[in-house]
Amino acid sequence: MVEHGKWKCLGRNVAMMELQKVSIELLRRYDLALCEPTKPWKSLNYGIFLQSQFWIKAYAIREHV
Repeated sequence: MVEHGKWKCLGRNVAMMELQKVSIELLRRYDLALCEPTKPWKSLNYGIFLQSQFWIKAYAIREHV
């Protein structure tokens, strides 16, 4: 977890930038779809959300040349 105040992680900004970059690249390069869209998944909240039984397929997007 990334804390605040004097206990703040020194690499927080770099880590957040990397997470943003990876997320954007995944969405740019892959088309994501639920394996079973009608089946509900389980979600728990412990300060962060934890999902289980949440399966997706990733299809590579071909770039047009």
